[in-house]
Amino acid sequence: MTEERWGHEYNLENYEGKSNQCLVFVEQSCPGDELPNSNGPLKTIQNGTTEEEVLKALLSRLRYLNLQVHFQCSSNFIAEQKLREALWWLYESETNRSKRAKYQEAQS
Repeated sequence: MTEERWGHEYNLENYEGKSNQCLVFVEQSCPGDELPNSNGPLKTIQNGTTEEEVLKALLSRLRYLNLQVHFQCSSNFIAEQKLREALWWLYESETNRSKRAKYQEAQS
């Protein structure tokens, strides 16, 4: 894995190493980046995927592997559990961010 643009674009090596795949995350500007104390919706600078979508793909892959007899192992089950936990924390973060934005709107 190499970083093309830190935090947003990554080149992922394919298993057989013949070529790479690009993973691009959404890039948004936060309210207040341009003007202090400004409220409003996030502005999309570059479209892309989210951490949640990547984790859901990894979870699906691990579920598939865990159903294949020759790939089943306790480490895969633990990894699946930890990815579910990471996904939960990302959703929790989004919920908290949404609550803060609504509170700030109400204070304006």
